[in-house]
Amino acid sequence: MTQFYFHLSTPNGFERDEFGCEFETLEHACMDAWTAALEISIEMLWRRENPSRFRFEITDGEGLLLMELPFVEVLKPGAAPRFVGLTSSPRVAERLKRTRELQVEVNAGLRQAKISLQTARGLLNRG
Repeated sequence: MTQFYFHLSTPNGFERDEFGCEFETLEHACMDAWTAALEISIEMLWRRENPSRFRFEITDGEGLLLMELPFVEVLKPGAAPRFVGLTSSPRVAERLKRTRELQVEVNAGLRQAKISLQTARGLLNRG
């Protein structure tokens, strides 16, 4: 699983996604972004607001822009997501592979840090 971030660009500014979501592929992340953009657009239209100048910027954990999704794309009559094969791009595929490798390394480092912290606490409690 890879962490993707859906930053929201609006006419009033830029809202960073600080938490992100894990997906198997960029295609899955884009499908989720498409659904979210459609739902947000519908809510805005009900309030008589214009979502056409909103867009998601999907990035990886290092901030690399992988995909932009303008909300106007989801509002077109007969619009359907066209994200098939996104991960076939060698650059994106290599970046996602490296991100997964780094996630494994970070998780291993966190596990080791927790063990070291528990050991240190144990030693401090004895003293």
